[in-house]
Amino acid sequence: MTLLNRLEKKFDSLDFWSKVELPHKLDSLAVLFSDYYASLLKKKFIEFNYEIPTSSESVELSDSKFGESLDLKVSSSNIKNFLS
Repeated sequence: MTLLNRLEKKFDSLDFWSKVELPHKLDSLAVLFSDYYASLLKKKFIEFNYEIPTSSESVELSDSKFGESLDLKVSSSNIKNFLS
């Protein structure tokens, strides 16, 4: 119970515990305090609580043109012109 209470204090979301998936079944909760599993749980907890930032900047679209138009000549290209 002590280990369970420590884990609950560290990662206090019950929703997180219901959705987290570990690579395999563990024999003891003490394994979750080892370096590998502690970092894995921390990473999963951060990913679980991540909120996608929203941009407060709005983009205004316009139908008018800006700058000069370029008149590009389209030449027919073939393999002979490409290789020479």
